[in-house]
Amino acid sequence: TLLDALKGLPGVTVDQDGRVSLRGSDQVAIVVDGRQSSLTGFGSQRGLDSVSAANIEAIEIIHNPSARFDAAGMAGIINIIYKQDDQRGWSGDIGLGGGVGQMTRQRPDLPTDLGSFVNNPKVLPSVNVSYRAEKVRTFFQGELLLQDDLPNNEFNTRYYDDGRIIESQVPENREQYHYTVRGGADWMPNASNTLTASAIYDFERHTDIAQVPFILTNTGVRQRFWFWREQEDTGFTNVALDYSRRFSAPGHSLRLNAQYTRGLEDEAYFLNEESPIRIGTDMTHLVAAENTLPLSLDYTRPTPTGRIELGGKVQRRWIPVTYTVERGVQSVIYEGLGDYSDWEEDILAAYANLVHIRPSYTVEAGLRVEQTAVTYGLASENIYYPGDDAYDYLELFPNAKVTYRLGVRDRVHVAYNRRIDRPGEPELRIFPKYDDPELLKVGNPYLRPQFTNAIEAGYGRTWEGGSSTTAVYLRDIRDAFSRIYAIDNSNPSYDVVNRMYQNAGNSRQTGVQLHAEQQVLAPWRLSGNVNVFRNDIDAFSTTLLFPTARPFSLAASTEMSWDLTVNSRFQLPRAIDLQVNYIYYAGRNVTQGRERARSSVDVSTTIPLAPERVELLLSVSDLFNDFAVVREIEGEGVRTVYENLLETQVAMATVRVKF
Repeated sequence: TLLDALKGLPGVTVDQDGRVSLRGSDQVAIVVDGRQSSLTGFGSQRGLDSVSAANIEAIEIIHNPSARFDAAGMAGIINIIYKQDDQRGWSGDIGLGGGVGQMTRQRPDLPTDLGSFVNNPKVLPSVNVSYRAEKVRTFFQGELLLQDDLPNNEFNTRYYDDGRIIESQVPENREQYHYTVRGGADWMPNASNTLTASAIYDFERHTDIAQVPFILTNTGVRQRFWFWREQEDTGFTNVALDYSRRFSAPGHSLRLNAQYTRGLEDEAYFLNEESPIRIGTDMTHLVAAENTLPLSLDYTRPTPTGRIELGGKVQRRWIPVTYTVERGVQSVIYEGLGDYSDWEEDILAAYANLVHIRPSYTVEAGLRVEQTAVTYGLASENIYYPGDDAYDYLELFPNAKVTYRLGVRDRVHVAYNRRIDRPGEPELRIFPKYDDPELLKVGNPYLRPQFTNAIEAGYGRTWEGGSSTTAVYLRDIRDAFSRIYAIDNSNPSYDVVNRMYQNAGNSRQTGVQLHAEQQVLAPWRLSGNVNVFRNDIDAFSTTLLFPTARPFSLAASTEMSWDLTVNSRFQLPRAIDLQVNYIYYAGRNVTQGRERARSSVDVSTTIPLAPERVELLLSVSDLFNDFAVVREIEGEGVRTVYENLLETQVAMATVRVKF
């Protein structure tokens, strides 16, 4: 899948939630064909795991975006470029894949009747069709995923200051179907004008079931049994209209783009409990829709020594959420939240960017100005937040980059840019998620954006059969938002820890990244990437508002860490292509604690069955099942060891027929 392909790219890491990180940060803006799109969702990239990499022409990593890009995404931008077949007439391919996931377990399940899914079957048919005439090109791509899955398998061991140790497991056993269709048309009435209409529709329906035991390890007694079923529909719709005009001078162009994106999450939880406190049932039903409507204009004019880029953008984003609860006897569902929230954001942006090119150097400098207004309305019944939230800000986002060519093979560069990351629906959501009633995930309606200043200096060299790049970078982050663990003492009957989003002060990332590739032998190409960095998290104090107002403090932490990716590609006889990827993430400090090291070995091969027509693709991700996330969290009054032993080990076989 596309998410698998991203894991092998320089400086790219992927976590258990499908979030893509660059140089240790998950604040990455992912665009499609240079434009913001709902393919990845906003703030999450889980949708990439259902997109076949076979439909992708190239993936571009931009560490120092210019002002013409949106200011969001402090870590950088990943640009996914789709294939555009120029062959006249009909062309395309069809594919059928099948496989199995979670063939082995990293640790035994805690005792329940159900446990966690293993040997999960998967079926993935796909089709890609395009028609090209002199003035028109149409395309259609569709994929369907049918599977059993284990998207989360969370073990939590909590060590309380009073000596108690409580262990629990939340296995999210999923039966799912998920389909994505993408289509559109380009109309080129002449050599100067192109009008493109395109749309993406992504829909997923799944049923999750889990049996969650809470065991007091000192005695081995199960204190509580929580079991639930979730029915959820998620997906998004994206419709885009794009007009571009190329003037007579090369590089002189005008582009107008309008889009509408609607992301939907409709989830219903049917919750059951057996404990000495009660035997009861509850139900929650949440519907959240994230709507985004951007309109942008981009103009490029060549100059004798480069080009000038000018443009602007108007964007409106609104997120209405409704929440329905049916409480049973002695319900554990928080009261006083109300039944809705409504978050709205308006952005007005303009930019100018200048590129100056000379034989020995290139200078790029630009400025993006963004005016943002935000409102967040809560139901009058909400007792946790003092009122509706509204704020606005005007921010400047400069960028500058100088590249100097030392010769034909060598170049150096220095760069600076300022970026912003705005919270999305999951970070803002005030309604807790009850898959684990003693470790509640909840958002924060008062969350503010985080801002980053980034500086980089680099050196690159090419030679016969290979190349290398080295970059030293510093990212200074203000008002960084992160999930924190905080005890909730408002319920005397249960132990509850809130895992909530908070602007957790300032942090810095200082590192060096080295990437090199070499044609070692005629059939073997080797590439590798290592990113060594120091993560500094400042001490921080605040007052938490949910579910009770209470002080909260974070201790400062500093740690060196590193990531390593090694890719070997072999061109074998009979045009067989074999790739072996090794990924290693060293242990590192995170907010309130530490994340342990993890690694993955991924193997894939393409075997032609009929020249240029039929091919067999075989792949295994996380061959040794060692890519799960384990974190040690130091909270106030409790220490938690969090293990998410989710499904990362998947073997697939796909036959693809081209026509």
